[in-house]
Amino acid sequence: MPRIVKGEAAANPNVIDDIRPRPDTPEDEAAAAARARRRRAGPRHHPSEYPKGAVVRVKLHNFMTYGDVEMEPGPRLNVILGPNGTGKSSFVCALAIGLAGSTRLLGRADKIAEFVKRGEESGYSEITLATGSDSGTMVVKREIRRRDASSVWKVNGVIVTQERVKREMKALGVQLDNLCQFLPQDRVVEFAKMTPEQLLLETEKTIENGQLHDKHASLIEMKQGIADLERDVSSKRARVEKLKLENASLERDVDRFNEREKLVKEAEDMKKKRPWLEHEKARSKWGDAKQNLKECNRLIAEKERELAQFTEPVTLMNRLTTENHARLQAASKAKRDASRRRENATNELEDLATDATRSAKQLQNARERIMKQRGQLAAKERELQRAKKALADAPEPPDNAKELAEAKKAANDKNLEWRAVENKRDDLHAQLRQPQARLKSMEDRLAGIDSIRGQKLERLQWANQRSRGFNIQRGDEYVREHRNGFHKPVIGPLLTLVECEDATHRNYLEQNVPRWAWGTYITQDDRDRDKLSQAFKDFGLNVMNITNVSYREPDVSHLRSWGVTHRLDQCFQAEPIVKQALCDAGNVDRAFVMDPKVTDAQVEKLLKETNDVPKALTPRTVFNKTKSRYDPSAITLSTYGVKNSQLFTANANASQRAEVVEEIKGLKDDVATVKRSIEAANQEWNALQGQYLAATKRRDFISSMRRDAVQKKNALQQQVQVAEKALDLCRKSEDVEGLEATVAAKLKENTEKREKAVAAVTEATAACLKHMRERTACFLRAEECKVQSAHLQEVLDAAKGDQKDLLAAKDECVSNCVKTKEKARETKQAAESEAPMTPELQEKFLEYPATTEELDETIDAIETEADAILCPNGMVLEDFKRRKQEIDAIEADLKTGEAELTEKQSDIATVKDAWLPKLRELVDNINEQFKNNFAAIGCAGEVKLEERGDAFDAYRLELYVKFRAATDMHILDAHRQSGGERSVSTMLYLISLQELTKAPFRVVDEINQGMDPVNERKIFKRMTNAASREDTPQTFLLTPKLLNNLEYTEDCTVLCIFNGPWIAETAKQWRGIQSLLMPMGAGGGPGTP
Repeated sequence: MPRIVKGEAAANPNVIDDIRPRPDTPEDEAAAAARARRRRAGPRHHPSEYPKGAVVRVKLHNFMTYGDVEMEPGPRLNVILGPNGTGKSSFVCALAIGLAGSTRLLGRADKIAEFVKRGEESGYSEITLATGSDSGTMVVKREIRRRDASSVWKVNGVIVTQERVKREMKALGVQLDNLCQFLPQDRVVEFAKMTPEQLLLETEKTIENGQLHDKHASLIEMKQGIADLERDVSSKRARVEKLKLENASLERDVDRFNEREKLVKEAEDMKKKRPWLEHEKARSKWGDAKQNLKECNRLIAEKERELAQFTEPVTLMNRLTTENHARLQAASKAKRDASRRRENATNELEDLATDATRSAKQLQNARERIMKQRGQLAAKERELQRAKKALADAPEPPDNAKELAEAKKAANDKNLEWRAVENKRDDLHAQLRQPQARLKSMEDRLAGIDSIRGQKLERLQWANQRSRGFNIQRGDEYVREHRNGFHKPVIGPLLTLVECEDATHRNYLEQNVPRWAWGTYITQDDRDRDKLSQAFKDFGLNVMNITNVSYREPDVSHLRSWGVTHRLDQCFQAEPIVKQALCDAGNVDRAFVMDPKVTDAQVEKLLKETNDVPKALTPRTVFNKTKSRYDPSAITLSTYGVKNSQLFTANANASQRAEVVEEIKGLKDDVATVKRSIEAANQEWNALQGQYLAATKRRDFISSMRRDAVQKKNALQQQVQVAEKALDLCRKSEDVEGLEATVAAKLKENTEKREKAVAAVTEATAACLKHMRERTACFLRAEECKVQSAHLQEVLDAAKGDQKDLLAAKDECVSNCVKTKEKARETKQAAESEAPMTPELQEKFLEYPATTEELDETIDAIETEADAILCPNGMVLEDFKRRKQEIDAIEADLKTGEAELTEKQSDIATVKDAWLPKLRELVDNINEQFKNNFAAIGCAGEVKLEERGDAFDAYRLELYVKFRAATDMHILDAHRQSGGERSVSTMLYLISLQELTKAPFRVVDEINQGMDPVNERKIFKRMTNAASREDTPQTFLLTPKLLNNLEYTEDCTVLCIFNGPWIAETAKQWRGIQSLLMPMGAGGGPGTP
């Protein structure tokens, strides 16, 4: 009955429906009883019917090919049926991605962002799992964002981490990395290629929730962990034996060496006395140094008493010398003061003489100025009379205020009229801009329609008219308007960038390249791609980003003999970046153009015998080669006809062009009308401008008449005032008599001051001579004291020199005393360090010689005796002792290592005893099931466990199969059996694990595609019988086709996937009909057949 009620794919809706057919053959009683126990009322399965961890519901949004889809599989066998490309594998990807599996499990895209539907920014998967209770389920939701490839995980609506989801899946027994449980389409071949060791490990993972695998892994890890310990213990045992043998041969050499060592030890003891003898010598020198210092101190004391006798006379002479120097400085200062007074009086006398001369000169100058002013007075009076006469003759300013006001009003009125016409003209210009812009746009549109590029855009729009939102014109206009805002050039659409002259080649191009690709634009920067993709959502256009152009022209000369003339990307002209885009979007680099003379048989032979040509193009037919995913040697050829090109046909839309031409004509009429209005406004504006300028000129003339008259009269008045002021200045003459009286008084006062200055000069000169005599006498007395003081100082210095020598000798004695003391201390420390004094050593020292010379002779004699004892090697004893120490250390470590090794081997044996019997029992059960399954299809199979002792990583699980009676059983591998035989063996092995595994569900994708109809029918029957048993896991079988008249059971659920624009509505009608055709259940509603 229906399980999915809605769905949407990339371009057309996807609908997944559930068909539950009635069995056509009778079933055994056990299967019928099991179906009866699971019979329910209502259209859906109850969660309690699903095994723990089974998939109850899958909901996808913007995931791969799906826009929105929801599917509800059954609790047992689910057959997901649909043609290739409809989205079957998307369901497998949703399980892996949505349940925290790695993208590497799918063999498809590595980046999680690539699972978001093309053209969308985000999507999610929501998977509901059974938890084993009556109604409890777990909803795991993963939201994926394309921009940063990030994911948000939710469990039952609560945000969690991916690690939390992995722990939940492990608790439910979901093992997506186990090929025995999860076998997607792209990894089917990997199952057959697994080694026997890998097959054993993958099988263990599926049993008892992976406990056997954990024990096996633990044994491998434990064995690898003690490998180093075992090697270490063995190596140490061998080392101890070798060292003991080496020491046994050295015992006699060791005895001789011990005797020699005894003599050497005695010599070493004697050498220990040497530092103590050195210490005694140093201590004796220290005593002598102290005695010398004491004598030096006595001589210094005597010399200090002698110096005291000369100190008092020297001090007296120094005091007298200081006093005379003070008197000399006082006399010198008094002499300088007298000289300064004389100089000041002399300067004052000179200044008074200069003042007297200046006053006489001032009086003479005043008399000369009076005579000159009397001649200028008559000229100033004449100038004043001329200025007054000119002022009296000047006319009065006219009274024209009323006339000026009228002129101003007339000018203002004309200005207002002129501005109004100007505003009207500006409005007309603004009104003209809109139709002009529209006219230019329509003319460009007409030019585009008439151009080849414009026609191609029109063809693209026509070809994609059924695509919702597709608008190539607006998209192209957006690119042209924003071309300066891109980081790198943006080119497109691709159809406008391709030139192809040959009509047949145009047919090939349009046949190979999807129509959506022709409208694609190319960006060369990630930022431009993001910007353009966002804008193109509104226009239904695509963007392709190519940052690195790697396209190179191909060479097909080696295929000429087969009739190949070109590769398709050589049949048109375009830039390398455009050709690379078409190779990516339309695989034009995988299509080859054939010579029209080549027959179809020759083309088929080319495709079968060479690997270089996957697609061949002839004028009538396209030949396509497909290789089997499971068997690369299996090749399928398909053909279809070549259609005529429609996109490359240059056929303009006549009706659209007529509409554009008509609109251009109307816009031109509107523009002409507005231009005529503007011309009339310009004429009116020019006339008003002339009138306004004339009124302004008359206003300025009237205003200037009164202004000029006023300015002229003001200038004449100013001239009269200037002449009067000049005349007044000439009439004011100086008072010469008063000036003569003032100068006479100044000269009298000057004479009196000069007399006083002369007296001051005389007095200062006499004082200066007196102080000079006193200074000379003081200088002579000071020199006499200086000579006597120098003599006494010489005597004192000589005595001090002797004292200094004694002090230097004392310093030397002190230094010598310190050095000898330090030497004695150092020798004592050295002696104590080299030979610490002990009572035993002190007794030995008494027996040894008391001098250094005698001691050295005795030491030489002992060393000579020691050297006379022959010893093969001085390192014999050291080697012997070293080996003995090494033997003791190794034996101690060996004891610890052996105990640890025994303990770990015991642990391994314990784990092995718990693991190996269960593994043998498991393999026996699998072998029994495997034999029965092969016997049911008329073949033979066997599962063997090859044990390798404690080499746990080498344990193998080998599958032996025989498909023909005339052959022996051989191990299953990727080389001996055919692809179909490997597929049959894989399915029968998975069915054999069905009752033993604890996995909640199993996924097998397109495993039946390599089988022949007989084997496929047998395998399907085994799968349906296995699904009818109790406690079997949920199984998903994905296939593009099924054979007719297969046997189904009640536990089989068939989910069909269809594509097409009208499937969604048809599916709703079908579900309604299907519901009515179902038998009535116990609750009176639709029941399950």
